[in-house]
Amino acid sequence: MRKSLFLTASVLLALSACQSDEQAQAYITNEDSHPHEVYPGAKARFYVDASGEPARIAVHCTVFGPAAPIKLSFHGITPEGWIVENPTFEVERDPIDIEIKGIVDPNAKPAPYFAFANRDPKRLFWHQCYNRRME
Repeated sequence: MRKSLFLTASVLLALSACQSDEQAQAYITNEDSHPHEVYPGAKARFYVDASGEPARIAVHCTVFGPAAPIKLSFHGITPEGWIVENPTFEVERDPIDIEIKGIVDPNAKPAPYFAFANRDPKRLFWHQCYNRRME
């Protein structure tokens, strides 16, 4: 009985430790149901609901143009991955898929967001973004 109780307690402690290490997931509040245009000199912002605690975000975007340069910027989100080194990119007519990941600060004022800025003086580009489930 004692060994069984000890084993059960050990498993429960290990499970609770794993659960506390998991971070909440944040979501963009304005998912795209279809592609939207971004005109020259304009920005498309995606606001994030972090539910009051630091959280991870995972968003998939498809972007197509042609337009260049396009700058991806963040407010209240610490980006991770490729975008840290390459916040400015260009798109051709063929779509490119972008994975946006990072940690969201729920205390950011104004609310946390990421934005695509179209710095092309003449051409527009299109985007479609939606939330991804964290794995």
